[in-house]
Amino acid sequence: MQVQAAGEQHPSTAPFYVAYGKALLDCARAKGNVLSGMSGAGAGAGGDDGDDADDLTIAWEVLELARVIYSSAAAAGDAEAAQRQAEVHCTIGEVCLESDNMDGAIKEYTAAAEIYSKTLPQTDGAVAEVYYLLGTSQQLGGHHTDAEASFTKAADAVAAAISDYETRAKTASPEDAAKLSSKIADRRGILAEISDKIAETKALASEMELLAKAKAEAKAKAATTSAAVASGRAGFKNATIDFAPPPSRRLSSTASSASSASTNAFGKPSAASTAPVNDLSSLVKRKPAAKPAAGAPVNDLSSLVKRKAKPSAPQAASPPVGSKRPANAAPEDQPKAKK
Repeated sequence: MQVQAAGEQHPSTAPFYVAYGKALLDCARAKGNVLSGMSGAGAGAGGDDGDDADDLTIAWEVLELARVIYSSAAAAGDAEAAQRQAEVHCTIGEVCLESDNMDGAIKEYTAAAEIYSKTLPQTDGAVAEVYYLLGTSQQLGGHHTDAEASFTKAADAVAAAISDYETRAKTASPEDAAKLSSKIADRRGILAEISDKIAETKALASEMELLAKAKAEAKAKAATTSAAVASGRAGFKNATIDFAPPPSRRLSSTASSASSASTNAFGKPSAASTAPVNDLSSLVKRKPAAKPAAGAPVNDLSSLVKRKAKPSAPQAASPPVGSKRPANAAPEDQPKAKK
């Protein structure tokens, strides 16, 4: 009703937008907590994931309307409107965290921190809180170095608040001193938690730096290896390889080489081939043949030696039957007497 009566951009409507946006954010968180305790099948069957997205989207829209209204009033010099604007930035940052939009959360918390640094003292709890939320968003977003700086600012703000409480407790009444002592103990617990966050963030930043360095070295090594492989392929492609000839070709080339070596350039026998060969067999010492022992039988192998047959003498023609041998016939022509 107020929005309809005054209009969407009227300054009086901003608190209603903020209240509505926070209610939708709480509703989305409640649904998320319920769904986280249910099984995956049950959560999917209910169809509440879409409702969560709708709640967060509407929350962001109405909170943006409130931010625009407070921003305009702060620009006109309204200090209280500037404080409300910073609060709206923080609430929008929470919506972004619920939506896993880390970049949006970093943007919103950074804007709120800038406003608080100008309008609030360092000892104010809102300063430490916004820097802690900013560091958490940066850590979740992988910006570990920035997160360390934000956590350090949060720790400085808490330490400043502790120092302020201690100073005030010295002159406070017993009742007020007791309240301040309780706040000091509470802030010291927060400071210890932030210190742990700083140490954790430093370790993560160191690990990420080493990982980035290892990736860079691996990338450079891979590039060098690729260049070497490409160079080797190019050299292999352009190289001329002489394969050994087959055995038959090697034998024929050897014979051809021997033949060509025995003749000179004019095709005539070379001096080496026509030079007389010295017979050195007489200089070789031979082992004397073993003599047969006395009385040992000697194998007659003459029958195994093939001799060339002697030409037989032409025989004289036999005299015809009844004829007498001439008296002057040679004795060898006469028939031999029977023994």
